[in-house]
Amino acid sequence: MASQIKDFEWNVLLEKLKSPRCECALVLGEGAFFTPEGDLLKDRYNSFLDQNLAGLFTRQKDDDLLSMADQNRTTFCTGVRDFYKDQVPDEFLRQIAQIPFPLIINTTPHEQIGKAFTGVTLQQRHYNRSAQQEKIDKPDAANPLIYNLVGTIEDDNTLVLTYSNLFDYFESIFHEYRLPEELREVLRGVKYFVFLGVPFDRWYFHLFLRILNIHAYKNAHRHAPVDARFSDDTMEFCNEQFEIKFVSGRSKVAEFATELHRRCDTAGVLRRETENTFSVLDTIENRLKHDEIEQAILLLDAFLKEQDDDDLADDLAILSAQFRKYTKANANNTLDSRDARTEYAQIVHGLNQTLKSARKLPTP
Repeated sequence: MASQIKDFEWNVLLEKLKSPRCECALVLGEGAFFTPEGDLLKDRYNSFLDQNLAGLFTRQKDDDLLSMADQNRTTFCTGVRDFYKDQVPDEFLRQIAQIPFPLIINTTPHEQIGKAFTGVTLQQRHYNRSAQQEKIDKPDAANPLIYNLVGTIEDDNTLVLTYSNLFDYFESIFHEYRLPEELREVLRGVKYFVFLGVPFDRWYFHLFLRILNIHAYKNAHRHAPVDARFSDDTMEFCNEQFEIKFVSGRSKVAEFATELHRRCDTAGVLRRETENTFSVLDTIENRLKHDEIEQAILLLDAFLKEQDDDDLADDLAILSAQFRKYTKANANNTLDSRDARTEYAQIVHGLNQTLKSARKLPTP
């Protein structure tokens, strides 16, 4: 079922990446995230769960979903956030960020891919199965969009951890709260989909592909590197149902992406920082101005870790906890409008003060 990608297909991909419109999309799964040592980040995550959160959950056989009592969910999610805050993007992920995909569909709930971007005006959005969806600006190579399809670790209520969560997710996304119309419109214009590290062997991922309406875009190319986990039956099914072409030769995720990065570099289309691009701190300031608080916190957290400034990192951790508490209370309608505005303003002020202090840090 697998075949090598031909030069003309690489050329089509490069042409779509050069387009001023959003004609190319990257779909990422857990198999695209690695540790600096080259191991799958997912394996490190599972070891962390077993060593630090044992007793809060049980695993489902041959699946990534868990069983968990409701009273354990908050503690579990806090532990997961702590784990991912300590993870830094590896060089491979930074390479991915340089490839000028205007749209990245992230099928994991963490924000690692966002951390890999610097000097870019980046939109980060996520699906929320219990609320109206945030507005999305049309993305392009200079202003890319990362869309977390299954929620975010920054909002416990959006996470899909259990079968019950998954069924609620499908019920919501197929009925009351569909994907944002702006995103569906962007997807209709995509001419080339690249899948890296996605779990085609999981039954529910086929439904995610339906949600993205992949099967309906008859004129779009679809490529994915072969993974040892995929049986011939899995690849045949995905080829028949979604016309996904599995690529042999440079079959591993990293090898495929590295070759694409090399071709983009040769063609001069890599996304690079220039004197005119925002610095990381300018990007954070821009996020705060546009009320993208969650993304600003993530970027500032990564920046302070690189600077190794514990005092500012502690200040940020307090503000981050306040923002999560505010978000949860606001979603549950336990704050009146005046209290909500006041608390939000205090959090934003605190973040701006932390950003101001970060600008005074010496260059490492």
